[in-house]
Amino acid sequence: MRRPLFWICCIVLLCISSFGVLAAQESDSWYINKTISSVKFDGLKSIKKSELDGVVSGFINKPFTDELFGNLLDRIYALDFFDDITPRAQHDPVKKDRVQIVFVVKEKPVVTRIVFSGNRKVRNSELRDVISVKVDDIFVSTKVLIDERAIRDKYLEKGYMDIKVSSSTELKDSGVVVTFTISEGFNTVVSAIDFSGNTLISSKTLKSKLKMKPAGVFNKGAFEEAKLETDKQNLVKYYMDSGYINATVVDVVRTVEKNEEKKRNEMTLTYVVQEGAQYTFDEIVFSGNTIFPTEQLNSLVKLHKGDIFNQTKYQESLMAVADLYYENGYTSNRFDPVVDKDADTNTVAVVVNIKENPRSHVEKVIVKGNTKTKENVILREIPLESGDVFSKAKVQTGLRNLYNLQYFSAIVPDIIQGSEENLVDLVVTVEEQSTISIEFGLTFSGVTDPDDLPFALYVKWQDSNIKGTGKSISASTTLATDNQSVTLGYNENWLMDKPISDSES
Repeated sequence: MRRPLFWICCIVLLCISSFGVLAAQESDSWYINKTISSVKFDGLKSIKKSELDGVVSGFINKPFTDELFGNLLDRIYALDFFDDITPRAQHDPVKKDRVQIVFVVKEKPVVTRIVFSGNRKVRNSELRDVISVKVDDIFVSTKVLIDERAIRDKYLEKGYMDIKVSSSTELKDSGVVVTFTISEGFNTVVSAIDFSGNTLISSKTLKSKLKMKPAGVFNKGAFEEAKLETDKQNLVKYYMDSGYINATVVDVVRTVEKNEEKKRNEMTLTYVVQEGAQYTFDEIVFSGNTIFPTEQLNSLVKLHKGDIFNQTKYQESLMAVADLYYENGYTSNRFDPVVDKDADTNTVAVVVNIKENPRSHVEKVIVKGNTKTKENVILREIPLESGDVFSKAKVQTGLRNLYNLQYFSAIVPDIIQGSEENLVDLVVTVEEQSTISIEFGLTFSGVTDPDDLPFALYVKWQDSNIKGTGKSISASTTLATDNQSVTLGYNENWLMDKPISDSES
């Protein structure tokens, strides 16, 4: 009887133990399929929470799954901000049926100093502008490698073809010191420019169209890769404006010789061109236009039958036609030009197929970038509001009005599609600048009375945008022996939402 009882007890204990393990397993995975209420980070020092919000925000209010958590973890690791990440799940203190994900992190060290070594021809400030690594940023080794290339490209732009750049890092208690070691080598100057394949246009004429010039008394002749590409485009443009619509720059041959005496590389550039035949303009035909008569569209064309074909004038003609529609609110029209080049007669004919759509109206005028200036102060300067027919001229008037306020250093307009077809939103992005100015002056003059001061002092302070309201206030004073004055001024350009100016002093 005792032995069966012993085995029964063992079996009961084993069942209880197994049940406990299962219960613990269920408890350990309580968060599965629970809604994620928030994602938090413990241990942040240099990294701002706002830098991480964009990464984790897409996971909030979604049910927790292993796949979703894996994606979240991959995104956080991809930031390359942390040396160590330890995740944990906890109950939301407010909503117990939700889960909070907490990452306990150890940040990578920050960049405390950036050193440039070996640069003599390019200033440190120029190099700092092109690199992505900045002081107080989290150190990311891949950025340093990218910045080596950026520094090399900066030197190549300036004609240093032998440039070599390497980097090193030193970890200190305060952070990482990044050092870029630069071997500049000789700079490269353009010693001569030649042309090959040009029989119809002289080399002298072509050379005058180039921005890059050979080294001489009044020109350093520094080789710049960006200018070379621009010059190739300028040559093609000149040929096409002269009727040679098939002209191309086939190649630019570079011949480099080292000049040890002058410590520089001297380059000869040879532009290999293919000219082709010269074409004349035949006609331009408009198809599909019902809003504006053909005669009105033809009047905007800057080429006439028999003229030497000019690519710039042709494009300006198409732009003028598009602007006519655009100015009258037709922003969604399509213009499809079909160019027919007749190689037998060397003439160009164009058919412009126009697909007309209904007139567009303004759905919203949106202002971005203003942190001080109130939105209504900006909107009242733009003669467009919701429901108006879109007008390019009114947009330009609004931009001119805003620039005249002198509140902004930059104003960028953008036209985007509205919520429906033929509705557009006008987005005006501004960059504000200081509106406070201080003027002072000192005038010296001779005096007959030794007790009189031999100078007059003038000081003026003005804020032309008080608290972003568009109102102006000023105070000035003049101090001299026989003249002391204080002036207070107030100015407002809009009264009762009307462009009526009121000025008092």
